[in-house]
Amino acid sequence: SPKSVAEFEPRWRDPEGLVDYPLAKAFGLAYNTRAVPPEAVPRTFEDILQPRWRKRYTYIRPATQNGTTDVAITDLLHQGRVTRAQLEALRDKGAYAGIEAGVTYVSQGRQDIQLWAYLPTVLRQRKLGAPVAIVFPPDFSTLVPFGAAISRNVVHPNAARLLKAWLFTPAAQAVLARQVGMFATGPGAPLPPYMPPPSPDAGPRRGLSPRELQVALAAGRPNLKSIFDVKVNA
Repeated sequence: SPKSVAEFEPRWRDPEGLVDYPLAKAFGLAYNTRAVPPEAVPRTFEDILQPRWRKRYTYIRPATQNGTTDVAITDLLHQGRVTRAQLEALRDKGAYAGIEAGVTYVSQGRQDIQLWAYLPTVLRQRKLGAPVAIVFPPDFSTLVPFGAAISRNVVHPNAARLLKAWLFTPAAQAVLARQVGMFATGPGAPLPPYMPPPSPDAGPRRGLSPRELQVALAAGRPNLKSIFDVKVNA
């Protein structure tokens, strides 16, 4: 592990020193600015389950190879912020879409809202002039941690060490945040565009530490599969 990792919060460092977490991918709520006024954007599960939003939102299907909503929903369940009945209603009233496709649908006006939308995709669409914006209400935003480790059989170990060390420098952390739209985990790292400072009422949920998240996901995915891996009537 690079020496600079010692300055990071314990949650972003593996207790065994095998993996360190230079970034977390940021997901929020994307909405079409022509269809949804800012003051009408849903902020909670109670909001999105209102009749007015039926079939007007998409999200990434849980219990698949993509773990974005698995992370978000597992943390919400762990915190007691959502019930199984609400998740079943979310399933029945919304539609599934991929990471890129969901934001694209919102940008094109084919859907009004994408829950747990990938921030870099929103940034790319905005750069193209699409009428899409992103906010980070705690119920519909999350941080998905991504770790860095060096393989035992890596071909160029010194190059791998240099790259990993660089990822934890202030310069690299600023690049991750400002140029790539990631949540950089280093102390004092800048926030990505449009992301507010963390607070109980705004900003993506930091939730469980990566190690705690691994345990919770392993235990909770069968429950998510039982909820979402069913056929839903239109």
